[in-house]
Amino acid sequence: MESAYLRLVNLSRYFSSGGLLTMALKNITLDIQRGEFVAVMGPSGCGKTTLLNILGLIDVSTSGHYFFSGTEITGLKERERVALRRGNIGFVFQNFNLIDDLTVYQNIELPLVYLKIGAGKRRQLVEEAIERLQITMQMDYFPWQLSGGQQQQVAIARAIVAKPKLILADEPTGNLDSISGTKIMEILSGLNREDTTIVMVTHSERDADYASRIIQLFDGRIIHESAQRFLTKSKQP
Repeated sequence: MESAYLRLVNLSRYFSSGGLLTMALKNITLDIQRGEFVAVMGPSGCGKTTLLNILGLIDVSTSGHYFFSGTEITGLKERERVALRRGNIGFVFQNFNLIDDLTVYQNIELPLVYLKIGAGKRRQLVEEAIERLQITMQMDYFPWQLSGGQQQQVAIARAIVAKPKLILADEPTGNLDSISGTKIMEILSGLNREDTTIVMVTHSERDADYASRIIQLFDGRIIHESAQRFLTKSKQP
């Protein structure tokens, strides 16, 4: 059997403040395969974002093990995690996290600059992402000139410009109206049909219906998993 793309084994994460210990994740064991679309649900404060940050190599566990594409993350230094994250993981946030004094084009290009990709190749990749997200008309605008839905399209273009194998989305439609939210979910679903692995934190049952598997967290533990593979994919022509 093929090894899981993302594997957590008895993973816990706690935070200590003023002598008070808070457990964010408790003994999480989880496998995510390549090409899956996984939705993580649960009440506020249950550990969803902490889990996403650990999967994205932004945070580290207190105990247990995390294997990213066969590489154990436990014990890696920050610079090693940064090197592994770049080019492999794209992030989409609820608040977009765009840089207001950069144009749409420049925001999308930024990850490629960090990857030290040459100007010609950068131009090609940015133009591909802009065309895919259908934001060609907005590429010289600044984020504050765009609607929320357009800003999230820019954020997705930035997340996919380096063609990562994994996209982590934290409430990607949380600040959007229903029409814009549906458009964003259709874009993510399309990326997943091209074998991009997606892990999405959401409160929305409607958004979770796009996933092939739903994981329910409560008080830092997985309390339920439900598979609904091909539910959304089967709707496509």
